[in-house]
Amino acid sequence: MVTDELYRPYKSDKLALFQNKLSPTAKLPYYGISMPNLRGLARGIDCSDIEIKWHEDVILCGLALGFEKTAFSCKIDKLNKILPYLSSWDHTDSIVTAFKPRSDEKRQLVEYFSSLTRSDETFIRRLGIVWLMANRNNIDYEEALKTIIKADNGADYYVMMAVSWALSFYALDGRDISQELEKVSETTKTKTLQKLRESKRTNKNLSIEIVRDRKTN
Repeated sequence: MVTDELYRPYKSDKLALFQNKLSPTAKLPYYGISMPNLRGLARGIDCSDIEIKWHEDVILCGLALGFEKTAFSCKIDKLNKILPYLSSWDHTDSIVTAFKPRSDEKRQLVEYFSSLTRSDETFIRRLGIVWLMANRNNIDYEEALKTIIKADNGADYYVMMAVSWALSFYALDGRDISQELEKVSETTKTKTLQKLRESKRTNKNLSIEIVRDRKTN
């Protein structure tokens, strides 16, 4: 199925131009569909029927697959076919919202998304990191953090940004991340502290080292 007809009632050329500027790494053209509309369209669609032509098709496929009322084990092959199309942060950060860890599948999802953090492909690696971050409170909290730290490669910008994003969330949760900051690349560490300085959230449990860095950097 080509999605042009499906998208047409929701098309926004202005949004397509704006999205394209936000995602310079995108390999497919934007059609101009908002996330709320994509979520609505994704429910009830079989992702295997979608011919990936537009940037939004990747997100639509990911969301549709996540919303399917089937076991995660039945989704893995389909999800693996989507992975090579990932080319932007909005691909990864949007798709993870549809994959919630059910209690009976939690271990399987953790193992799958953790395996993605070892990929050589930037956005596949980022998908794994962001999923672990987004679900950290529903899975083994410490195990997720260790996997995220190991995923930092000190080379790919969008990987380092994902790790710094995750670390800032852990810090704002009240977790002392001082030791973790010494294990990541200098860029990741700097970006983590920047995110904490800029965050509108506050947490009295932030470590002394981080508070000091927030004041002096």
